[in-house]
Amino acid sequence: MILDSGWYQEGKARFYTEGAFYRPHSRVGRDLAILAAAVYRRQRGELRVLDAMTGCGVRPLRYQLEAEADWVWANEGNPELKDLLAINLSAGMRSRSYRITHQDANQIFFTCYQQRDFYDLVDIDSFGGGAPFISTGLWATRTG
Repeated sequence: MILDSGWYQEGKARFYTEGAFYRPHSRVGRDLAILAAAVYRRQRGELRVLDAMTGCGVRPLRYQLEAEADWVWANEGNPELKDLLAINLSAGMRSRSYRITHQDANQIFFTCYQQRDFYDLVDIDSFGGGAPFISTGLWATRTG
């Protein structure tokens, strides 16, 4: 839903999209991802999420606001979206509960593996070319 001044509303998330990728028709996929994350959080008592290709930041917002994620790492390879992501995430997320970076997704996954910094949910872009990142995305995923 488009709100005044170019802001969008999806679920509990309110965000701005200027210059960032956002596909409203993918909402069903995001709804299902948030539902799965919420069930996981309820069963395990903790949820750490790595969104490797965050775009405008709608997924990190929804993971925290709706699935009650304890920690969210929002990575977007395009550094030109730095200010937009800072605005969107700071407006909707708890301070000190998220991190924003602008690196190559494969580099993020490798760093997680090296530092043994594993995540319960690793979100890889569901629109476009996510396939090249599936095997490396497992490097950042908590197992067991």
